Amino acid sequence: MKNYWNKQPNWYKTIFYVLSLALFLIWVLSIYLTAEGIYNPVQQEDSTEYALLSQSLIDQHSFSLGNGVPETFRTPGYPFFTAIFSSVFGGSLQGVIFVQILLVLATALLIKRIAEIFFSASVGYICSIIFLINPFTLFLSVSIMSDILFIFLYMLFFWLISEYLQKNICLVSIFCGIIAGIAIYVRPMGFFAIPIFLLPVLVIKLSSKKIITSMLLILVIIIVALLPWMTRNYKLTGVFSFSSLPQYNIMAFNLPGFFAYQNGGTMKEYIQEAEIKTGIPITSWIHLDKQTTPILKNYIITELHNNLFLYSKLYVLRTLSFFFSSDIETFINSVDILRKEQKSGFEVVVSSGGMYELLHGNIGSFVSRVTDHWQEFIERIFFCFLYLFLIYECFKKRRKTVIWVMVFIIIYMAFLASPVGGARYRFPVEPFIFMIASAGFISFLKSYGLFFFKHSVDNN
Repeated sequence: MKNYWNKQPNWYKTIFYVLSLALFLIWVLSIYLTAEGIYNPVQQEDSTEYALLSQSLIDQHSFSLGNGVPETFRTPGYPFFTAIFSSVFGGSLQGVIFVQILLVLATALLIKRIAEIFFSASVGYICSIIFLINPFTLFLSVSIMSDILFIFLYMLFFWLISEYLQKNICLVSIFCGIIAGIAIYVRPMGFFAIPIFLLPVLVIKLSSKKIITSMLLILVIIIVALLPWMTRNYKLTGVFSFSSLPQYNIMAFNLPGFFAYQNGGTMKEYIQEAEIKTGIPITSWIHLDKQTTPILKNYIITELHNNLFLYSKLYVLRTLSFFFSSDIETFINSVDILRKEQKSGFEVVVSSGGMYELLHGNIGSFVSRVTDHWQEFIERIFFCFLYLFLIYECFKKRRKTVIWVMVFIIIYMAFLASPVGGARYRFPVEPFIFMIASAGFISFLKSYGLFFFKHSVDNN
């Protein structure tokens, strides 16, 4: 590792050191602002519940929000991580943030190395620096949120596959399966993203037998890792499931958003209508329960069956928000939340956003929303060019398996997140977007003799 770092050019090492120092200075500033009551690393809902679950693990050695109801929406990966490092640092959550900053730096280096393996050193420099200067990366690193730990685990997983799978199929597959299992405990949506933990095996040139062996080992390890939590939920609730995340997201976001778009009205109205039809209040949607879960499942299946074509159409169109949601806007909105008094309960407040205006044909309103803030408008223009270069690289290197594996992972995550997809849900796959687009940008410049880095864009 030391030899690898010494081989890096001085300009890159200088930038990395400067950005590392900036991150740690921001951590010190966050400690001061927290002490002054200006900033709080624990925010609404997600962050608050992570903190409460972490405290429950420390104080009661249980996994509950303190209301006597077993927690079945969140999973223990990130709360356990938070509990460990807050305990190590004397009960302070600032210790967790310190470790998250270290993970950010480690993730940047992992991104750089993955880009080097499949594209070039130049692409690695660009992607790692973009990751470090992204304002949303900064915000997540100083917040009690699971995203930083998840992206670190996934980039570690992808790097191990890329660097070492050829050398030891069984050992690396088992180790990667363990990492995948931990990542799914950190973000339960990973349960539905198991393909993103299997497909990276295809980027390595192996025989079909070895590919199948590696995938099966990873899959078996994941299943073995998840079974204890599913068994725990079954014993406590009578429902054999990893998390209540699917039922809650569909009931509280997907279906109400669809009905609001299709029929007019607000999401809140359709949530209330669903409460009446099912006889179950929204506060119970977030829990697994052998009485209520089958009713909610039947309601979901019925509504999706009755509106399958229109729902699928909207679902596909809404994936655009995954690709064009602004990191800057998400950062500003997240910071703005900190200035507001936190509210209890499960109040669902969702903006219709510019995408719904576009789908309704309100072009003027859509343009107004998109261009309302100049910095976000510039960022969206940047994304347009980014995806053009990504498409350019996909066409030019269409025979490279790694390109299509990364593209599939990006698209799969977009569909998984829709219709609530945004910058936060895009965050785990942004490194892949930047890798392909950066390679395309460099290829484009090189084709016109305008690229000045000495490193070739095509290592493979």
